[in-house]
Amino acid sequence: MSDNEKDTARLGFYIAIGVGMGIAMGAAFGAAFDNVTLGVAFGPVIGVVFGAALWAGKSRDS
Repeated sequence: MSDNEKDTARLGFYIAIGVGMGIAMGAAFGAAFDNVTLGVAFGPVIGVVFGAALWAGKSRDS
């Protein structure tokens, strides 16, 4: 696997983790504000942003 492929795989991995966390956080925030659907809908958006930010930080380190 080339470095570029590893980097892309790492991005996918972080986004997957981020989306899972985002949905969980979105559902929790949604439950707190009586609108779980809205929270879950925004969860993946939060997750992609969070995952991409994590990836950007990690890819700079290596």
